[in-house]
Amino acid sequence: VREVHRYLPNRMVYLPRISAVLAVALVVTDQLLAQPSLHATTVLVLGVLTTIALAVTEAAQRGIALRSRPTVGPDLRAADEAIRRMASWSVAYGASGLITLIASIEAFLITDQVPTYVTSHLAGSYSRVMATSLFPRNLFVWLGVALFVWSVGLAVQAGKMVRPEPRSLGRATAELA
Repeated sequence: VREVHRYLPNRMVYLPRISAVLAVALVVTDQLLAQPSLHATTVLVLGVLTTIALAVTEAAQRGIALRSRPTVGPDLRAADEAIRRMASWSVAYGASGLITLIASIEAFLITDQVPTYVTSHLAGSYSRVMATSLFPRNLFVWLGVALFVWSVGLAVQAGKMVRPEPRSLGRATAELA
């Protein structure tokens, strides 16, 4: 029985899982904050979507590894192995990018909080003063930016896996001439 590890290095097997754990941790963090964000339900739905994306990714990678192998010669068998490896890498990069993008959206949504106001009486006039500190939530903006940049990098890597750099035309041109 062929395993997914045969076609991917450990870091690529665990990258989608790490991204999903981070996204689910953001959901838990939002629920544990003293005041959940305005979009707590949306963050929760995104967390469920992340879990579904990870399950689909794991199933796709197992499907690539377990797909029946054609009965062919060694050169075509090597080509089949290379195709499986490229497909596994593309799925891993693409899923990691998607899950990380979802986590960045979660981080941005967590920053939006219902402001709590306190009425104060100063010098004969009443005023409303914001009672909550936004400092911890502002850290999620930076986390969201970092996760977004990481997701774009993963998407670029996935694109490179699907569309590799063109080879030099020197030898091909020389043979045609």
